[in-house]
Amino acid sequence: MLKKILRIIFLLIISIEIIALILFFARPHFSTRNIQKSKSEAISLLPDSCEEYVTHANQLNDSVRNYLEQSYLSGIGILKYYREIKPKIDSGKLVLIENNRHYLLDTMYYSYPFLTVKSADLLNEIGEKFHQKLKNTHLKKTKFIVTSLLRTVSSITRLRKRNRNAIKYSSHLHGTSFDISYDEFDNPKKLSAAEFEYLKEILAQSIFELRNEEKCWATHERWQTCFHVVSR
Repeated sequence: MLKKILRIIFLLIISIEIIALILFFARPHFSTRNIQKSKSEAISLLPDSCEEYVTHANQLNDSVRNYLEQSYLSGIGILKYYREIKPKIDSGKLVLIENNRHYLLDTMYYSYPFLTVKSADLLNEIGEKFHQKLKNTHLKKTKFIVTSLLRTVSSITRLRKRNRNAIKYSSHLHGTSFDISYDEFDNPKKLSAAEFEYLKEILAQSIFELRNEEKCWATHERWQTCFHVVSR
């Protein structure tokens, strides 16, 4: 009697599983075609502005040959020594760059805090864009760090003794260029690695937008961990 009951229970379980399988494969929305259709419909519901994210830092890839001649023509020429800077300031060709609410100047051993007027305006515009992009985030008090500005032949000679990769005929000589660090930012709180990466990309995006407007050339310097920017 017990064997008979167990056999009936077993047959019922088998029957239920068979019915479940039939219903599963009979339902049209589980087919491969309908799954693909559902994905397409979901994508179609995304806003038009939604696109695959692109890292802007890697798109800042201008080389020296892109800008060196134009940098020289639009700059102040080439200064050999520090004492030659003051006449350029007096004539209005160079302006002093100072700390402000958007950025800070690093300790500069091989450059001086001066730029041409147009280059100074570009630096401030990058600062304004960077600040606006962070306005509604918890990182809104962040400032970026400017690591290099105007150089002279003498200061580049000293730099090349320390760093043989430094370019002898750099656009920094023309007063048209500056470097902005992407691995150091000023913020009241300690930043996480993820926050550093986010700030790097926001900074790159700010520069990229101005590059697209043909206001500058820019290079993602991996060895120097900075963005090299040249006004145009």
